Amino acid sequence: MTEFFATSSLIPICKEKNTITRCASMPGVERRMEDTSLKSDYSEVQKYALAIKKVLDGVISAEIGFSNGDHLFMDLRNRLPLANLGDCRHTGQSINLPSGETCIVPYEATEDEISKFGESKTNGFLPVRYNDELVRYRIKKNYIHEVVGKGVKAGEMRRFFQENKCRRNIAELGIGCNPNAVVTGNILEDEKVPGLHIAYGMSTHIGGKVSCDMHQDICYPKGAPIEATSLILIDENDKRTELINKDGLRFDLLGFNHN
Repeated sequence: MTEFFATSSLIPICKEKNTITRCASMPGVERRMEDTSLKSDYSEVQKYALAIKKVLDGVISAEIGFSNGDHLFMDLRNRLPLANLGDCRHTGQSINLPSGETCIVPYEATEDEISKFGESKTNGFLPVRYNDELVRYRIKKNYIHEVVGKGVKAGEMRRFFQENKCRRNIAELGIGCNPNAVVTGNILEDEKVPGLHIAYGMSTHIGGKVSCDMHQDICYPKGAPIEATSLILIDENDKRTELINKDGLRFDLLGFNHN
């Protein structure tokens, strides 16, 4: 199955009483992935993902720097990290492939939260390169407030976000940790490359509050058209941890010697 997401249909099968089924799906799978992300030792991938989750536990904000000079501050209060381990050894399990990431939903300041916790503090710019065109999303209060750019794609994205307000929601801060994943433009593999990805749209499937008709990842690992050159995580005690620098994900900080 190489075109559509089958997960929502497969999960009920795996959860049936007395089932012997377990399954993994990946739309967009390519044979070359047998030599890249699908070749990884998933016991190691699990260790990386859990180590990142441990770093994210207790984090309340993040500062991100991009290779084009833009910066984004993300408010991560009131959310818990989720690790994608790639574990599908047991009956009843259903996962997506390739695996290897940990993510956290930013604080979205929905109606049931804002009276208690106030507005979201997520602000800055999210840059995206579509072929030769640079489009920059101005973020205010965890919301794509403005599409900055004069090209064809910028106009297309303005219309896209006008069609459905929920698409403007910043839905995910994700950190890939599959050491064999490579950047090719296939988002489901790109987001597993050790480094940063950020998504907009739906967040309910990963612990957030916003339902939507789509969820779109933008990938910033080393080798991507735009790279995240800095990711600094800040906890409730104001401790600052640089998890990503200009050389990529800091496996050394996670306690691993990975080249």
